[in-house]
Amino acid sequence: MENQTEPTLSEDLDAFLAANQTQLGGLGIPDGLWMEVWRCITTKQLGSRGRFGVDRSGEVVTAIALAPREAVIVFKHDWIFDSRAAAEASLLRNKPLSSAVAALIAATNIADEAPAELLSDLSSVDVSLNALYKIALEFDVLDDDIQTSKCYCVTLDPYAPAVLPFANAPIFGAGIFVESRTNLSYTLMWPNWIDSNEEIDSEDCIAEAFTSVTRAELTCMPDYSSSNYWVHHYAGSNEANTFDWYVPWSTNLASLIKDAVGGVEESKHAITVLNVGCGNSKSVGDGMIADGVADILIHFDVSNEVVHALAKMGSSEEAGKDNHVGFQDFAVFDAVVGKLPFRQGNGKLFDWAFDKGTTDGLMSESMDAVQKMWKNLATVTDCVVLVSHGNPDRRVALVEEEIAGGWQVDQCLEIDGLDSGWKYWVYICKNSTVA
Repeated sequence: MENQTEPTLSEDLDAFLAANQTQLGGLGIPDGLWMEVWRCITTKQLGSRGRFGVDRSGEVVTAIALAPREAVIVFKHDWIFDSRAAAEASLLRNKPLSSAVAALIAATNIADEAPAELLSDLSSVDVSLNALYKIALEFDVLDDDIQTSKCYCVTLDPYAPAVLPFANAPIFGAGIFVESRTNLSYTLMWPNWIDSNEEIDSEDCIAEAFTSVTRAELTCMPDYSSSNYWVHHYAGSNEANTFDWYVPWSTNLASLIKDAVGGVEESKHAITVLNVGCGNSKSVGDGMIADGVADILIHFDVSNEVVHALAKMGSSEEAGKDNHVGFQDFAVFDAVVGKLPFRQGNGKLFDWAFDKGTTDGLMSESMDAVQKMWKNLATVTDCVVLVSHGNPDRRVALVEEEIAGGWQVDQCLEIDGLDSGWKYWVYICKNSTVA
């Protein structure tokens, strides 16, 4: 029997980033600071740990000068409740919890004007419950019907984020984070005074001691696999804004794909491409036409708002670099539920489908949705160009063993020249079962 070796710190960091990249990016934490989140969790350097204090006026301030890396703070969740009733029941039967909450309230001066002896009275449920909700981290959770419910968790830290003042222009971002590999939840705070990775190690981007501490509204990561989430997400977005998941379209990405599946110059027929889960990226469609990767491009998404906004941004006819003219159209449907709304017949309708981040997003909940989508794609194409943050060890097995259904990875290509420092791959996936 072979000895199994523990993963190195570098390997564990890679695994952490691969599992949690979507969450961390969605929270808005600069990717240059993601390693600091991992470091805090791995080394158990949790909580405020002397970085905050209270000045003479009672205001929470930074106790020391904080560089951006030092300003990444991870708070552990000691208890989690899904309702006020559950919290009350727990306090009734859990004296250590009630005592700990009361002690924390007393230590941080955030209790109402209640006598100290009352705070220590374990039989006083009302006082303890009020104390709990003054230091609780309250955050919203969206279910499949976009109904908001509350969850509550307790962090036994003198400067729990919920007791820090909220501001419209805070110096700290704040959000709930669930480690995908362990399902343990944390509250993260990170420096809101930097705008790019280049500023992380700059001596000009340090928060001085005695800076007033304010935080953003606490948010919880959504379920990226839910179609309702995306409908809700884009409905609240400015339709003039665009965003590219992972990487925007580029000549480098175009070159990789053209070498793998061919371009319009070599083709004897019009190349048709299906853009799976297009979101509000304009660079993909315009880039494919301009770089001679596609002649006819159909974009689809589950969000009516984002598809209509994308369609309004430009003409359906786009002239490419070499006067190549392509056609773009847009559709609203869910590739997971039911069949794709295209004519079924012998042969393939699309030369290939383009998936940048959609499969990765569906994986956040379960493989069932991923399998359904790829099964539907197999009815209209025999090739999927998958752009993913998952490394080859994981994604090849995902396509060939978990998605299965005749799908095989024909080529695996790493995208070079990325300034972010993160790695993304292009997987050319072929299916031999298409009629």
